[in-house]
Amino acid sequence: MHSLLMYDKNSIHMIEKNSEFLKISSRLLKIIAWTFLLFGGIQALAIFVRIDKSVSIGVGCMWLIVCASVFLFLYHITLLGDVVIEIGQFLKKERF
Repeated sequence: MHSLLMYDKNSIHMIEKNSEFLKISSRLLKIIAWTFLLFGGIQALAIFVRIDKSVSIGVGCMWLIVCASVFLFLYHITLLGDVVIEIGQFLKKERF
């Protein structure tokens, strides 16, 4: 009977190979998320300061909400990737 906790050497090698990809993509997504939040905050601040008088303050509020939502979505994806990496490292340490 094959259990979820029984891995052979090939499975552990695949986890190691994919963990490097997950680490890099997690860091890249964190950078993208923080950059998106920073640029969205700067743009919302420019709307709040009323640099362009034709754009209402409500648009700035909506833009800030959208940017914060995208940031939270991307950041939670990176947290899930970090959890998967930790699980892979734990399984590698426990099994071999």
